[in-house]
Amino acid sequence: MPQVAAWNPGAQSTSLEDADLEEISEESPINGPISLDEAFPSLGPCALCGTEIDARHRVLDAIVGRHTAGDSIESIAEDYNRSPDVIKLVLKEWRG
Repeated sequence: MPQVAAWNPGAQSTSLEDADLEEISEESPINGPISLDEAFPSLGPCALCGTEIDARHRVLDAIVGRHTAGDSIESIAEDYNRSPDVIKLVLKEWRG
């Protein structure tokens, strides 16, 4: 069975340019500070992986993968119906 990394919000990124993340707003446009839990609520255990890891890792991994492949933050935000600040938050905190 493949190893799946657990969410580690304190881990350091090695694949993203810091310049991409310099202008992250800590406020959501509606209710103040945002977190990954607020932006992407739990989806329960991942049926695809067959583990107890939350299924939202698939969405967050896809966002990071698209950015790594060269998609703009704005196009990713539009596709996921989130603000660019939420996508930047994912890029800053998600280390799947």
